[in-house]
Amino acid sequence: MCIRDRFAWIPLLTAWFGNGDLVKIVFISISTFFPVFLNTEQGVRGIAPAYREVAAIVRLGPWLRLRRLVLPAILPSVLTGVELALLTAWIGTVGSEYAIGTGLGIGAYLATARDVFRMDLVLIGVLVMALVGYGLSRVAQLLFLRLIPWRTR
Repeated sequence: MCIRDRFAWIPLLTAWFGNGDLVKIVFISISTFFPVFLNTEQGVRGIAPAYREVAAIVRLGPWLRLRRLVLPAILPSVLTGVELALLTAWIGTVGSEYAIGTGLGIGAYLATARDVFRMDLVLIGVLVMALVGYGLSRVAQLLFLRLIPWRTR
């Protein structure tokens, strides 16, 4: 799902859920679900058949197989999905506030500044958006390196 495709859901979601905070929560939830789900699925599919064979040979039970084989194998993919979901959530938050026009967030701030032709305030808003996005990306990368020290980017 492309970034521009996500915002096509806003008119339908506002018809279903109104213009309040609920529509923003639903929109952000839909936007963030797919990066995590698809990366997790890719991680499960990427488990080497040799590891599955070894788990079958040593007769690991389902819970032990999940804990010792599947979770360590999919953790890099899941964390990549979480990193993408964080950034998608940020874009979705700002975009939904901007498109719906309610709230006190940076998206509503940008829409108001645009409406009154205050480009200096728009640029400040864009700078804040970029800094928060960069900060979220760095936090996710540090978490990634902390949870998976054996794997580097």
